[in-house]
Amino acid sequence: MTKRWNLRSEFKRAYCSEAANPSLSAPRSSTTYAKNLRTIIVDTVHLTDGAQQYIETWTLPGTSGNPRETASKATHASTTPLMAGLRRAVSPMTMPPAMPAHSSGGAVESTAWHQGDVFELTVAGSVEAILHYCDVTENERERITIKARALSHSGRIVFATAKGASREMTPEYGTLSFDGLIVCELHLLPGTLDAVTHLRRAGIRLVFMTAAPEDLAMYIARAAGITEHPKAARHGEFVTSPDHDVYASVTRINARRIIDALPQPSLIARHPLNELVRMLEASR
Repeated sequence: MTKRWNLRSEFKRAYCSEAANPSLSAPRSSTTYAKNLRTIIVDTVHLTDGAQQYIETWTLPGTSGNPRETASKATHASTTPLMAGLRRAVSPMTMPPAMPAHSSGGAVESTAWHQGDVFELTVAGSVEAILHYCDVTENERERITIKARALSHSGRIVFATAKGASREMTPEYGTLSFDGLIVCELHLLPGTLDAVTHLRRAGIRLVFMTAAPEDLAMYIARAAGITEHPKAARHGEFVTSPDHDVYASVTRINARRIIDALPQPSLIARHPLNELVRMLEASR
């Protein structure tokens, strides 16, 4: 009884007070809110801590890439969950005495070592984003994309790596050499799969909304059992579906438009999904 009461109290404090919902004219009943709830909105941190287990690498036939080493260099200073998880999954490497410059763009991590008049660049991240930086033919691009999709199954996540030299510390589009793909198994937070299934059976729509590009969003959504077909959020349009939904490449501008178009009442998660579902059930 005490545990259930604690869950209800935390749910009310986090989601049902004026402090948690400034737009409310008065505190709403947590029981009524929980019973009528139609949509829960989550991001990557509510589904996974970013931890991964290395599975395999793939390179274009005839090339001699070393994706694990390249990824280790590129992500050496990463603080984002997915990229830090990739860094821990690949074999550790010894860094050179001179500390390199690190850059993070969300979907792509890059590291630059100064080598004479140029910088040695290593890049890792979203396959979709990395290919923009690579000097590859259309045939090679299509082959890499198809292979990445084929490798992403049973909870796997696929990253691309690239490297090259530049006079700038950050890579320019179409200038790097494609190095290869890294396949990892994504670790979900405990109870995530059961929570997703529970919401589906309860008729509550789960919306995974993330700034990550569509390929990474798809891998996370598949691992969590949310959906097989993420929809990139463009122009903030909500598409009706009987299943849970995924919106990738979301910005602050179209996020608000999407949320406003979702079945109401809706809730933006502040807890891991499994913990939130337990709060919800204790409050209904």
